[in-house]
Amino acid sequence: MIGNVFSPYFAAARREAESRGETVRPEDFVTLNAILYDRKQGRFCLTEGGAALLDRSATTLRIGASRVVRDGDGLLFWIDEKAAVFGEPLRGVVRFTFPEPTADVYPLDPAGRHRWTPYAPVARCEAFFEEPRLDFRGSGYVDGNDGDEPLERGFTSWDWCRAEDDSGNRVVIYDTFPRDAGARPPGAAEGGEETARTSASPQTIARSGRDDLPADCTLPPRRLLPSTLFQMDRAIRCDVGREPRVLATMEDAPFYARSLVETTLFGRRMQAVHETVNLDRFSARWCQFLIGFRMRRYR
Repeated sequence: MIGNVFSPYFAAARREAESRGETVRPEDFVTLNAILYDRKQGRFCLTEGGAALLDRSATTLRIGASRVVRDGDGLLFWIDEKAAVFGEPLRGVVRFTFPEPTADVYPLDPAGRHRWTPYAPVARCEAFFEEPRLDFRGSGYVDGNDGDEPLERGFTSWDWCRAEDDSGNRVVIYDTFPRDAGARPPGAAEGGEETARTSASPQTIARSGRDDLPADCTLPPRRLLPSTLFQMDRAIRCDVGREPRVLATMEDAPFYARSLVETTLFGRRMQAVHETVNLDRFSARWCQFLIGFRMRRYR
């Protein structure tokens, strides 16, 4: 991230600069957020630093000791990071292989100040780690976000998921609640099976990994999932008459949750990586104070 959107230090610097009518350079708050979910050897790495850590060209992005390289038919991530709390190393190579990336850019808010590009809805992933020693292969996904203002200024919340079935069919769904639209984070919306806590409807984007999802299709309704330990509301799309199920909550933070969910979309039973972000929570000073304990900052 060039301009760490979830950095309490970046947020504090923006507040101070705006009080003086100035701006802050995103390049002064860069990070490569690398997370490995493993029952015995998991790592959460979020080390932030200034512009001295950053070097970029048309084919290479370097942030500190880690770098991302455009390599033929994909991307290579050379990861050399330390875990946020105890400093355990995370070193290895992750390769994403995919066809020519898409150039489609989707506005996430009515004014187009925030944009999302699903470069590779379908990719292959290979990972080889030295620290800790393990490797794995499977399906992958590559996207990118950019924007002209802080996320908390543009949104109250969003839900995102990437779902896949046993046959390799994949669907990516983004439900955003732009602040301009007066939306408040709902537990569930259209569909009638759940009672929505507000009448707000999300701005929704859906992409199929194999381009077999009609552009004008009607998406299934949003269904409530159980709240997280931090009482985060979260919802996912699911066919009427079927129930989604949380298989694991991998990240449980005061303003963010990442989960593994089983759901049904367009008659296909799918397993989804799902995330919920609550930007109202993130904006609270107490929440930003707690985030400071989950990351490292180069001085």
